[in-house]
Amino acid sequence: MSGYVHMSDAQLIFAFESQDENAGNELVRRYYPKVYAWCLRRLLSPADAADAAQDVFMRVMAERKIFSFQGKASLSSWLFTVTRNVCMSFYRVKSRRLENQLKEMEEYHSPRELFLQEEASPERHLEKADQLLYLYSAAPAHCLRFHLDFQRRKS
Repeated sequence: MSGYVHMSDAQLIFAFESQDENAGNELVRRYYPKVYAWCLRRLLSPADAADAAQDVFMRVMAERKIFSFQGKASLSSWLFTVTRNVCMSFYRVKSRRLENQLKEMEEYHSPRELFLQEEASPERHLEKADQLLYLYSAAPAHCLRFHLDFQRRKS
């Protein structure tokens, strides 16, 4: 493993594309902190950033010929592009999930209406109450802001 530390990015990529497992480990060791920092800056949540950074490297490991690295740009530039795309995908998924929850909640105009519906079972009341608590208090503000920005761009 120590021989990989002194390799240039181009040499490391060549070794990685040649199915060298240790080259992949060195790639992760060398670039995970940068990728995680980029994800954290975009997603604002350490847990989300860790998930997104892991997704970046899973994509890199899954497709070993994905680099098309010719030495014209740095490896970190390419990784930044992959990271940006993963973060945008992460936002889209989160936005859709939030949009679906908001649509589902549109049937209730206020938390009080949830408990005024007689036809709903007690289990349904508890489920809706949990959703309301999530949407009104636990949803990170940056997700709601992104959702609104995303909706504005779509229209």
